[in-house]
Amino acid sequence: MKKLLLTFCLLAALLLLPLHAEVKMSPSTQNFLRNYESTTSEQQRTKLKARYAVAQNNNQTIVSAFLHLADENNLDGLDENGVVINAQYGTILSVRIPADKLETVSQLPSVQYVEIGRPVRTRMNNVRSADFSNADALHAGTGLSQAYTGKDVIVGIIDGGFQYNHINFYDSERQNLRVKRVWNQNTSGTLPDGFYYGREYTTPEEIIAAKQDYAASHATHVAGIAAGAFNGNEYYGIAPDADLVFVSYNEHDNSSSNTCITDGIKYIYDYAESVGKPCVINMSLGYHIGPHDGSSTFDRICDNLQGSGRLLVGASGNEAEYNMHAKKTLTTDDTTMKSLVEFTPSWYLYGNMTSTVDIWGDADKPLSAKVIVYDIRNKREVYASEAVSTTA
Repeated sequence: MKKLLLTFCLLAALLLLPLHAEVKMSPSTQNFLRNYESTTSEQQRTKLKARYAVAQNNNQTIVSAFLHLADENNLDGLDENGVVINAQYGTILSVRIPADKLETVSQLPSVQYVEIGRPVRTRMNNVRSADFSNADALHAGTGLSQAYTGKDVIVGIIDGGFQYNHINFYDSERQNLRVKRVWNQNTSGTLPDGFYYGREYTTPEEIIAAKQDYAASHATHVAGIAAGAFNGNEYYGIAPDADLVFVSYNEHDNSSSNTCITDGIKYIYDYAESVGKPCVINMSLGYHIGPHDGSSTFDRICDNLQGSGRLLVGASGNEAEYNMHAKKTLTTDDTTMKSLVEFTPSWYLYGNMTSTVDIWGDADKPLSAKVIVYDIRNKREVYASEAVSTTA
């Protein structure tokens, strides 16, 4: 079992919180609080929103987060501190919390741990060729016991930029809309059962009238690859006979986070169960922070939601050309690892002159880290911070 040992943002204000306030918060939550409490200008608030899963509501900063409870039936102190529960997964809640109440909520006896949500980004590779998926043979049943076209299966898509009434989402005769449910998490209206936010569309008439979530095309592109039925050219989808359920999150608003994604997964699975059909959910989105070993809160919720007739598909990422990860096994004779960190201005994913270092290791083996400023032209070290230990 691994444990998050240290996360630090190189541009974070090095303001110290009282030790007691940090014990029950994830490192990313601690970093957010340091930045939030030092934020004074509108420009700084804009940068804060770009890096964390926050939104503004009536001049109040709202944070999406996971809360770990000591007892799944004990919600003491949450309501009076403005905590809104999105969904409950046993002893884990996905919630929205006023930023001013984060520290107070973390100290409630009913709360064991607070983990701020992480903004997610779209990820997608577009393939349908014979060399990759060989979809034509799949649809024809070549070399298989039967043809596979997605019939009697639910395909769920969690994404942003849907055109709900796109021709790809009708049947191959272009008569009947195959989209059975839509949950737009970014607008208000009829709420989906069990959730407090967004708007649900449940009939073809409502879905067609809604038209789209916002003016973008990523989700339409992804859903077309997964299950598009328009056969007027060779690029129709892998499961053209599947029923569709869409969850729209807003990729341009970082208040949408991995907490919203878990809510979307549950929503789609709940619908599939209600109609007695197997379900596969695609998420062409993601983020790089975290252990990536199945031990994060998000991964644990995804695992717990799995079962017979349920599958999740997550994008592997679009950044193969970027050196994002370094690994080393430390020994008693070799105790040091060094790496250069590049600041990336106007990078298409993040757009800020920042870099974040996320360090993981074995839970029972302490680490220390420090930041060094290095002049690569003159090949010399110009500054070194004090080492920060996970034991402190």
